[in-house]
Amino acid sequence: MSRRYWAARALDDAVPGRAYLERLDVLARGRTILGDAWPELRAQLKDMIA
Repeated sequence: MSRRYWAARALDDAVPGRAYLERLDVLARGRTILGDAWPELRAQLKDMIA
């Protein structure tokens, strides 16, 4: 299975019970939610999706 598949599954697990677009909204607001931890997590997510 592809990395994109696993990234989508991780997103489903991280934000359960919400519509897919709401889950993407959480990612879009990652900097606000996670503060200083966001840049490292963002880099890891980009690597997973690439």
